Amino acid sequence: MQKNINTKQNHIYIKQAQKIKEKLGDKPYRIGLDLGVGSIGFAIVSMEENDGNVLLPKEIIMVGSRIFKASAGAADRKLSRGQRNNHRHTRERMRYLWKVLAEQKLALPVPADLDRKENSSEGETSAKRFLGDVLQKDIYELRVKSLDERLSLQELGYVLYHIAGHRGSSAIRTFENDSEEAQKENTENKKIAGNIKRLMAKKNYRTYGEYLYKEFFENKEKHKREKISNAANNHKFSPTRDLVIKEAEAILKKQAGKDGFHKELTEEYIEKLTKAIGYESEKLIPESGFCPYLKDEKRLPASHKLNEERRLWETLNNARYSDPIVDIVTGEITGYYEKQFTKEQKQKLFDYLLTGSELTPAQTKKLLGLKNTNFEDIILQGRDKKAQKIKGYKLIKLESMPFWARLSEAQQDSFLYDWNSCPDEKLLTEKLSNEYHLTEEEIDNAFNEIVLSSSYAPLGKSAMLIILEKIKNDLSYTEAVEEALKEGKLTKEKQAIKDRLPYYGAVLQESTQKIIAKGFSPQFKDKGYKTPHTNKYELEYGRIANPVVHQTLNELRKLVNEIIDILGKKPCEIGLETARELKKSAEDRSKLSREQNDNESNRNRIYEIYIRPQQQVIITRRENPRNYILKFELLEEQKSQCPFCGGQISPNDIINNQADIEHLFPIAESEDNGRNNLVISHSACNADKAKRSPWAAFASAAKDSKYDYNRILSNVKENIPHKAWRFNQGAFEKFIENKPMAARFKTDNSYISKVAHKYLACLFEKPNIICVKGSLTAQLRMAWGLQGLMIPFAKQLITEKESESFNKDVNSNKKIRLDNRHHALDAIVIAYASRGYGNLLNKMAGKDYKINYSERNWLSKILLPPNNIVWENIDADLESFESSVKTALKNAFISVKHDHSDNGELVKGTMYKIFYSERGYTLTTYKKLSALKLTDPQKKKTPKDFLETALLKFKGRESEMKNEKIKSAIENNKRLFDVIQDNLEKAKKLLEEENEKSKAEGKKEKNINDASIYQKAISLSGDKYVQLSKKEPGKFFAISKPTPTTTGYGYDTGDSLCVDLYYDNKGKLCGEIIRKIDAQQKNPLKYKEQGFTLFERIYGGDILEVDFDIHSDKNSFRNNTGSAPENRVFIKVGTFTEITNNNIQIWFGNIIKSTGGQDDSFTINSMQQYNPRKLILSSCGFIKYRSPILKNKEG
Repeated sequence: MQKNINTKQNHIYIKQAQKIKEKLGDKPYRIGLDLGVGSIGFAIVSMEENDGNVLLPKEIIMVGSRIFKASAGAADRKLSRGQRNNHRHTRERMRYLWKVLAEQKLALPVPADLDRKENSSEGETSAKRFLGDVLQKDIYELRVKSLDERLSLQELGYVLYHIAGHRGSSAIRTFENDSEEAQKENTENKKIAGNIKRLMAKKNYRTYGEYLYKEFFENKEKHKREKISNAANNHKFSPTRDLVIKEAEAILKKQAGKDGFHKELTEEYIEKLTKAIGYESEKLIPESGFCPYLKDEKRLPASHKLNEERRLWETLNNARYSDPIVDIVTGEITGYYEKQFTKEQKQKLFDYLLTGSELTPAQTKKLLGLKNTNFEDIILQGRDKKAQKIKGYKLIKLESMPFWARLSEAQQDSFLYDWNSCPDEKLLTEKLSNEYHLTEEEIDNAFNEIVLSSSYAPLGKSAMLIILEKIKNDLSYTEAVEEALKEGKLTKEKQAIKDRLPYYGAVLQESTQKIIAKGFSPQFKDKGYKTPHTNKYELEYGRIANPVVHQTLNELRKLVNEIIDILGKKPCEIGLETARELKKSAEDRSKLSREQNDNESNRNRIYEIYIRPQQQVIITRRENPRNYILKFELLEEQKSQCPFCGGQISPNDIINNQADIEHLFPIAESEDNGRNNLVISHSACNADKAKRSPWAAFASAAKDSKYDYNRILSNVKENIPHKAWRFNQGAFEKFIENKPMAARFKTDNSYISKVAHKYLACLFEKPNIICVKGSLTAQLRMAWGLQGLMIPFAKQLITEKESESFNKDVNSNKKIRLDNRHHALDAIVIAYASRGYGNLLNKMAGKDYKINYSERNWLSKILLPPNNIVWENIDADLESFESSVKTALKNAFISVKHDHSDNGELVKGTMYKIFYSERGYTLTTYKKLSALKLTDPQKKKTPKDFLETALLKFKGRESEMKNEKIKSAIENNKRLFDVIQDNLEKAKKLLEEENEKSKAEGKKEKNINDASIYQKAISLSGDKYVQLSKKEPGKFFAISKPTPTTTGYGYDTGDSLCVDLYYDNKGKLCGEIIRKIDAQQKNPLKYKEQGFTLFERIYGGDILEVDFDIHSDKNSFRNNTGSAPENRVFIKVGTFTEITNNNIQIWFGNIIKSTGGQDDSFTINSMQQYNPRKLILSSCGFIKYRSPILKNKEG
């Protein structure tokens, strides 16, 4: 059992750790770290002094990969959690109101087991709470009648219950941080609510209910009326909460008034009813936190005047424009010179922005009198033409309101804090009235007109005043802070040197946010809220908001600390590479992945169209055909036009070397080999341009010459606008003056690198952290002959099905990611890398030096791995180095995170409607056909195949379905498939017509193929279809189980499953599949009810140790890791399937394989021949826990 974890690990773990420690001896060491999304590659290398007393890497001591499930979809989970909470709050609120109504017989009695009797899937129904004859009455007629006549108690209860169920929104503040859709909806709702109030006043409607009845329902039968709901975009019926509460109060006052309709309605009971109708859970509001430099001051609201001014000045500091150069003799414009705005110009633009107006290039041109500057030559933000505008001063509406001038500066500051921090509008309304003395009309106007940010600035007021003055003097925010720290105007605590990595929040306090929960908030002190289970360090220091970065830094801490503990000392240096995806959200990572796939597809398309037909010609010249892909990408980008002479470039020009790639800014000086500095142009034009910028080469050419510069400028602005600035006068000089800090191979300067660098630096007195860019790692892999090293390793892991796609990746020089050890390989390169390599490669690229790593020359000598190679024996020694890396990878330690916490996802977020079938549950989901994938990179499936899979999956299996709705969905899918087939000819014709139109307009024609024809046919046929899927009951959490005649509801458990192993009365090893939600809720388990006890629990993702067998038919048994005992293999459990009552199939893959999980399988019975044990591995991959052998008891 896992309870023995601490005692079971000792002899195995200590033995493994001792072996590594002895290998290092008393030598210092460096750690190479490759931080990725869900992985950390690590390499420990010993260090040795060279003749110059410089420490350099020598011997590989240990390498490995730590694998963990990346935090993904946090925003989606938060949204789903919020929706569930809203449903729960509504359900509990309506149940509480039912209880209050029932106290005086305004509703039917409440059953004692209410909480168990009704669940969320059944919904809230008034049919269980009021008499049938009451429910038959017109509720809107009753709402009007209640203002003048006596209602029965149940009629009154039904009216109040209906009002409470349609009570409108109390949230009438709009925040800038809200989504664009939410802002739009809120604005629309406020507008309609205002119109309703004005109409009610005009027509003397006493209540909102009377308004609804008279305006919409009085002369319409019930079944013909529009439905009133709180659904999104239902703006027509959008009352604000105050209207509804006033109606309830008016009705109760009349029914309990002087006429004495109901004596039961005492003042105390009416107050209780009113509170129940208007009850709302108090919202949790994030606190501002304190200034990191002057810690006795709170951070300013982001909407504060000083922070707004900072935003405007920072933006103006980064803005620029191109000034025309006029020929003195002819008066003609001969070019443009890029420059920043002067201080006087910026002040003029700032004053304009202070009016609240949006600043556009057109307005900038007008304000500054830039008569000869084109709009597109004014860059206000970035280089994206669509984003060329600066939002005006955002406090303008607030400051124009009459009450603002009545407030002192301190009151204005306090107002902004209250606007952000008040949890609800009722409390804020009281504050605005009592503390700031606003009238009712002023409060209404403020709620309707003001849109402010709900977040906070990075600084307090005093610090912001200091920084703002420096930003006004053309410094960036970072530069301003650094200067203020040097001058002593701001202070910052110095970090103490640590022996081990503490929780990252203790070092990175500027990057963390406080944990937000009602149980922790002073706002909810003494209100009985439970404090959620939270790590004590996260509670003390907060956490980084991005869940992927948070998780990676925590895993980094555990890994580095274990290395320090094993070796008994800290590293002398750490090399670090981080994935560019690491700070991105799950959605952004998915978008990046799609972009990469799209780029790959585009490159393959270009290869097929332009290169393959000429492949033999290129090969005969001993050139790599794939080197031509970029040339044709540039050709398409430029619409086949030479940027210099304006003439057409044909594909044959490129193949015949009559056109080639040219650097706009000379590579030798700019050191810019990026895509944005490249064009494809005629070889003759390249020769004329020589090693000059476009301006220097062609600006002085005659107007009617081949290189008319006005025409050149016009063409590039039309065809390659994002590169057009490089053609301006002074652009090259400006670029050289402000050459980007992070060149291609230099130190990685990304956010996560900065954060990880600062975190790891707490171990050292001097900053002994080297952040390495991925591009440098790739170059060094090639220089050291390690580029194809993973291929033979990965080949041993692939299945027959994977071989074709694997070979394709190998042939296209894709990085091999199938083997988890590729993280360790990168870590080895990082451990041996130094800043010197990056600087050298930058210089080589700057001199346009084409590096051929297969040649042995002076460059090869400089790029050798440090302290390992003798130049005279370079080939033999490189071979020896490669051999040592191979050995290290073969013995790599692979660790998969053991995480069986009850926290986290128990079930997937979507509730499904489920139907009964003979083979388990049938789930239905509405999907869009337009989102269906119709292309297969391996070209094995046609668009028709994909469509058949989606629409005809259950064709011929109708007899299994007992529900008529399912049968109808299957029929509708079949009809939709037939309609699409009928529309194929029409779709093709339409696409051809569209291409004809594009051709006539000089636009690019679309590629017409089977996929595009099917996509067009789908758009003509209807987009929605019903996706049907099967689920085993054991892998699905049914809240309400379906029957042959009724539907059920439930959630997919996903991978949240485990198998409990136990012995029966005969000593046979048996198992039961348990859902995580059942284990957490302590639901009764069948085997325990039968009197058996748990022997071992295996989760999806757990590691098992089995016998190594090179001849096994199971691929997963043929590859082992460095930490596996002799003749044993580690496998990772994927999922489980119940075959018979007590026999369960366990699916798994080798721990080394990144995509493993369901490559092989065995049953509880058959696995025993392999002597399996369950393991828990440490961060470094050492064995922390090893179970007894999982097999039947002997005898």
